[in-house]
Amino acid sequence: MKKIIVLFALCTTMRGIQAQVSYMHSFGGSYYFNLTNIYESWQGLSYNGRLIYKQMKEITLDAGARPGVGFYYDPYYGGFLAFDIPVTADINAGFGSSKGDNSDIGGFLGIGGDYNYLNGYPYPTTGVIFTGGIRFMLFDRPIELNAAYVGDLSQYKQNLLDIGISYLINY
Repeated sequence: MKKIIVLFALCTTMRGIQAQVSYMHSFGGSYYFNLTNIYESWQGLSYNGRLIYKQMKEITLDAGARPGVGFYYDPYYGGFLAFDIPVTADINAGFGSSKGDNSDIGGFLGIGGDYNYLNGYPYPTTGVIFTGGIRFMLFDRPIELNAAYVGDLSQYKQNLLDIGISYLINY
């Protein structure tokens, strides 16, 4: 009986949302700041793939992943390969919210979960990620400036700040 009630509630609340789903992606670079120990910061490349569920004219909801890979060098311990694997749900408005949107500027806010690991380093980061960014045209190229904060929920409390720039590939 509970399953039927939940299914009915989902169907009645979701009936105004359009069922059109599209895929957009971008590629860029990021700098990851360890806010607990600033000396453990690194740079890397990031890819952002997102499934967009169109809700209204210029506002969309999406589910996305922005995995990144980078390199960190410590003069005492050597080099480490860094991996960042966030999964988020975002609300988008304006430019870049969907394919072909003709707004001048746009942006997004999101929340999700993140796993961050330096290969060979004993302190992985697992926590809640808050994301945000703006999208605009720069020299006739679609660009996204983004930032993310990861509040580490593990015992190590290695909070992170990620700042990046990306090129929207299939805008």
